[in-house]
Amino acid sequence: MLHVPEDIERFYREQLQTVKKENQVAYVKWIRFYLDFCQKYRFTPYEKSSFSHFSQKLHEKGQPVAAIEEAYQAIMLLLPFYQSGVTDGELSNSTDVVQRLVAVIRERNYSPRTLEAYVKWTRKFLKFHTGSIAEICDATARQFLNNLVVVENVSPSAHNQAFNALLFLFRHILRKDFGDQKGNVRAKYPGKKMPVVLSVHELHALLAAISPELNLSFSLMYGCGLRLNELLELRLKDLDFENNTVTIEQSKGQKSRVVPLPQILKERLQMQVLTVRSRHVKLQEKSSYKGVFLPKSIGESESMSERWLWLFPASGLVENSATKVMKQYHFHHTFLGKEFRRAVMQCKFVKRITPHSLRHSYATHLLMNGFDIRTIQELLGHSNIETTMIYLHILKEISPKQPISPLDIVWNH
Repeated sequence: MLHVPEDIERFYREQLQTVKKENQVAYVKWIRFYLDFCQKYRFTPYEKSSFSHFSQKLHEKGQPVAAIEEAYQAIMLLLPFYQSGVTDGELSNSTDVVQRLVAVIRERNYSPRTLEAYVKWTRKFLKFHTGSIAEICDATARQFLNNLVVVENVSPSAHNQAFNALLFLFRHILRKDFGDQKGNVRAKYPGKKMPVVLSVHELHALLAAISPELNLSFSLMYGCGLRLNELLELRLKDLDFENNTVTIEQSKGQKSRVVPLPQILKERLQMQVLTVRSRHVKLQEKSSYKGVFLPKSIGESESMSERWLWLFPASGLVENSATKVMKQYHFHHTFLGKEFRRAVMQCKFVKRITPHSLRHSYATHLLMNGFDIRTIQELLGHSNIETTMIYLHILKEISPKQPISPLDIVWNH
């Protein structure tokens, strides 16, 4: 079971004293269960929709209504921790720092995973620092980063993530000079790993092994070179059957792009759209049904609009236990992950294949068919051409070609 971070537990116990709740042990227990659930299933603790998923899990486990209501009351007391947004000059302890960090990251609309990572490293850093918040300086950061390498032996990627978290902390929260950290001990990279790519034969075997329910999802993921979260977050409005395009909006780095819609999937996608719309109409017979979850920038009045419906909605609805409102959510990534692993095991592949291997295969197969690297960069949504160049190296490994003199080439005159 997850250990509740000290700053959260301190804040929470103060909340319990303020409202004078009885049975405080049970309330703290529910917070521990809730945070553990959010970490395990990649939900965001400060969003009320996360509790809806949590309450649904409690219901599936046979918890009585009274217990679920108690859990709801416990978690509502926790939400102010993430919403307080301590102002500058009030950072007197680690709780203040973390609360301010969360508020600033949310204002900047960073991804939940970035928030999770930055909060984790900030907590570790504040625990490492034994003095007051006012005494934190660039030397403290240097000692912490060096300790991660020399004592804790963290991986290069973890060390780099910690560096970025502290840089953000110093610049935007503490408003202090981060100093020149170039002389720090750095974790050594063992060498860049080459992405795992499926051959065309392996790809077709894998797709054939995937259940009919999810075959379209993974086929589209490969056919458009999508990341898993990009696939999950597709809505009906993103498909343009007239122009044969798929739009991926506000993806990694808040970038958007347009990719060709696979013609071989067009009819199946049109059927999927009809199925989603039909289900939406049928669900409207329930007075508690209020459509779908929307981006924060979109008004709630659009929640019943067909254009915002998920392309791949989850089979169940998410219920808010307080308001009894029910909404649609998309497939959860763990649902797709389990089916993908089952299909990989069925195919008995030796390679370490993940859903992201479909995106790698998409890029490599386009290169094999003569598409230029700049086009592939745009289709993948890479900011830097160097990121896309890795697929050229893969292509050389897959189909090595001996260099020859241009005098030996037979040209078509």
